[in-house]
Amino acid sequence: MSIRFRISLYLSIVLFLGFSFLAVVNSVISYDNLKSEVESNSAITSERWSLEVKDTLDSAMFYARGFRSPLIFTSPPRESIIVSIKEVIERNPNFFALWLVFETNLYDGKDSQYKNAFAHDSTGRFIPYVFQSGEKGKALIRSSIGYENQDGTGDFYQIPKKKNIYYVSEPYRYKSENIDTMMISIVAPISKDGFFRGACGIDLKAEELQKNSEK
Repeated sequence: MSIRFRISLYLSIVLFLGFSFLAVVNSVISYDNLKSEVESNSAITSERWSLEVKDTLDSAMFYARGFRSPLIFTSPPRESIIVSIKEVIERNPNFFALWLVFETNLYDGKDSQYKNAFAHDSTGRFIPYVFQSGEKGKALIRSSIGYENQDGTGDFYQIPKKKNIYYVSEPYRYKSENIDTMMISIVAPISKDGFFRGACGIDLKAEELQKNSEK
């Protein structure tokens, strides 16, 4: 094992442990504030959805905000982040997808190294989208789509970007290669000192929420 490899492995482990530690600390310290924010954001849906569905929305906002919080202060290896997202989705069948969209070169400044790479776009922009495969406990990964749309279907990203706010979308049509459904996005902006860098979101199928509301 070369010295260079050992150093790289060591740094990866340190970064991963640091990221995990920050996530835990942040969750503990900010729980009360998070609870208040979740209640405020989910209030707009309280008249339209049952208590069971509202709980799902609250949980989605909790995860979105909790996952994105460490990313405000650090930029772990992109591959590690994708693995972490995959674990969240595989353990939470109520969530259809968890995604990140970062503005150009605002994740770690290394977009040029990831042009056309897996879960990136042609410029190297970091835009992973991890979603349920349909097989229990198995997630698939690809690049996010539609976030630059200006016809309303891109509001899930454009509104948090323009207003730098937490966002619960109205149901909108989501269409990709094998999916054509109505989606609701729960989104937390990734920003520091008012500077927007990107967003973390959780997608929920409207039809699944409707089924839950009818139970």
